Amino acid sequence: MRKGIRLFVLLAALAIAAAPSLRAADYPDHTVKVIVPFPPGGATDIVGRILVQKLSERLGMQFFIENIGGAGGNIGMTEAARAARRLHDFALVIEHRGEHQPLQSAAV
Repeated sequence: MRKGIRLFVLLAALAIAAAPSLRAADYPDHTVKVIVPFPPGGATDIVGRILVQKLSERLGMQFFIENIGGAGGNIGMTEAARAARRLHDFALVIEHRGEHQPLQSAAV
């Protein structure tokens, strides 16, 4: 029984000692592309540029925006789905809901 406990403690100590060397590489380790599925100049693009600037400053890596507009965002999202295999590319989507109230006259 004592031999089993000693073996467990030894294996645990080895695992703890090896943990720093087994740590994953720092992420991100190269340039990150942020896909905005709308044309430049819109709200999503502006928010994306602010976000990318802050991420670049905070993480010390280069982030850049690629606007892929068209088909109501479907073309850009298709490209983002293809880019999912490249772990350094992602899409920025801002959901917005608009509600159009019917115009009412002052008499009503």
